[in-house]
Amino acid sequence: MDPTEHSHIPYVVLLVRALADWKAGHDGKAPQTYDEKKLFKEALQDMKTKFDEENFDEAEAQAYRCWTETRVPSEISALFQDPKLSALGPSSPPFFHLLDALRQFTQQPPHTLPLSSTLPDMKANTTNYIHLQKLYKQRAEEEKAVFKSFLTVPLEDDLIDSFVKNSHGLKLLRGRKYGSLDSDPAALAAAIESSPKAAATHLALSALAIVGTSQPSEAALTAAAQALLPPGTELPEEFALSVGEIARSPDADLPNTAAFLGGLVAQEVIKMITKQYVPIDGYCVVDLIETWTGII
Repeated sequence: MDPTEHSHIPYVVLLVRALADWKAGHDGKAPQTYDEKKLFKEALQDMKTKFDEENFDEAEAQAYRCWTETRVPSEISALFQDPKLSALGPSSPPFFHLLDALRQFTQQPPHTLPLSSTLPDMKANTTNYIHLQKLYKQRAEEEKAVFKSFLTVPLEDDLIDSFVKNSHGLKLLRGRKYGSLDSDPAALAAAIESSPKAAATHLALSALAIVGTSQPSEAALTAAAQALLPPGTELPEEFALSVGEIARSPDADLPNTAAFLGGLVAQEVIKMITKQYVPIDGYCVVDLIETWTGII
């Protein structure tokens, strides 16, 4: 093979060839031990015809894929346990019909999610890259056809395409009515344990809404916050600073803070309208003095 062509073989092809050669001499098994993995990488480097072939370096960097088992991510497997999947009907939201089809798809060998036809950037000439892309697209279309066979209701092709394409990053967010967190003492206590700084700020602001005066005292705010928590639950240490600021200037509205929050809300609205990116799931607490944000 011409040296130029050799240096433009996609690393995916190199890995497939190297793994086939390895399995041929190891009872059909992929590298398992540290030493075997090291030898496999060395074998890849030995396939070079010159030292500066980037495609072989890419193959070595991605070699872990040859011995890493491909599984359905746990966060997606957890979605398959949603109660709505056991009560599907014609009026069920399309998402749950798609999710149930995905569940059935992953139950079939090789028990993975549908293949994405999107290829990463790699060292390859145009001809090789396009050919590889066609192979991926062909396999992706075949797997999508299998996925569609599990659907029990008619859905738009664009919706199916989008779901399958993004099946590796599915999330199910269930919104909560504003104020529901404050009516759930156990959830507030859990928030204190996981995110004490954010929970402290939230409790101080919630206490202000309860007290409802223009000049609240720290004692009144503290008592109101304590009443939201389960009996015996201590307020986080950070609460003292938060409640002190609230008592000092309860109705302050700084222009830069208002502008930041306005932009934050606008960004979340755009996410919902365009149905792109993942919206914030919970209450977002912003501290522009120490420049941090937290979600509870």
